[in-house]
Amino acid sequence: MNGTPAISVIIPCRNMGAFVGAAIDSVFGQTHGVHEVIVVDDRSEDNTAQVLATFDGRITVLGGPGRGSSVARNLGILASTGDHIAFLDADDFWLPTKIEKQVKLLNADCGFVFADWYRSESPDNPSAPRLLGYSQVAEGEVFSNLLRENFVSTSSVLLRKDLLAHTGLFKPKLIGGQDFDLWLRLAKRTQFAWVREPLVFMRGHPGNITASRQYPYYLARLWAEVLQEHSDAKTVDLAYMRARYGKSLYDAGRHAVRLLDVAMARHHFALAWRARHSPALVAFWYAVARMPRWLMSWLLRLKRSAVRIGRLDPSDPRRTG
Repeated sequence: MNGTPAISVIIPCRNMGAFVGAAIDSVFGQTHGVHEVIVVDDRSEDNTAQVLATFDGRITVLGGPGRGSSVARNLGILASTGDHIAFLDADDFWLPTKIEKQVKLLNADCGFVFADWYRSESPDNPSAPRLLGYSQVAEGEVFSNLLRENFVSTSSVLLRKDLLAHTGLFKPKLIGGQDFDLWLRLAKRTQFAWVREPLVFMRGHPGNITASRQYPYYLARLWAEVLQEHSDAKTVDLAYMRARYGKSLYDAGRHAVRLLDVAMARHHFALAWRARHSPALVAFWYAVARMPRWLMSWLLRLKRSAVRIGRLDPSDPRRTG
């Protein structure tokens, strides 16, 4: 690759005043400089604005419409003037050599570079490198592997901006998994490279979207979108997508039963039936979802009591103590 790439860093932020300062500091602490830092403040209601003001003149702050990280990142991309994009979530931060080590892997064939990462609630107690626990992680042509296991962390990504003219940006209609959706589209356009060491620290906290009670519904929507987007995939990948779509609907239905949300349960089980996912199981749980709410609640309490008793039974193999 000729010349030094101009890298635009995009940081979406909503109510992350406790963390965003450290994220921005980690960008300015890189051993390889960046072209610009764009923070999209997505209608924060905490002290985010005050924290961002301390970087006045060093960063560009855009106001977001409060419609989530996909729209915020897209606004940052569209406003960027660099020829490469690096994403950083406001509650994460980079290790000092992140950009330096990734830039070296960019070339005409490879326009997407990712890295390993740490994750925990505190930077003082990081977990083991996360990709050690992934079985499908790969580089080069990665579509099939990535489809089966999303091994790319958004905050670890550096990509060539011109690729987005072909793939499109993040899809606002996806609330969970919108990064995975974009990575799959990019995987059909370029090769991926992998820096095999942690270069990012990701904080785990209750505000993460995976902790949301709505997350199983978001996953079902994601797999519906992936199946539609890649309906031209090779047979084995198409079969996998159909199976994941059906399972995501079934899981969402079970989740709705646990929440006693009968309308959502029936909706997702009906779709799972049409997707031909485990017809006997789906029919059983659809029947449960047709019961009166009080009876569903009683059955769930009975099941939880049975599980607790089983864990206390010394002869039960599920006993944890």
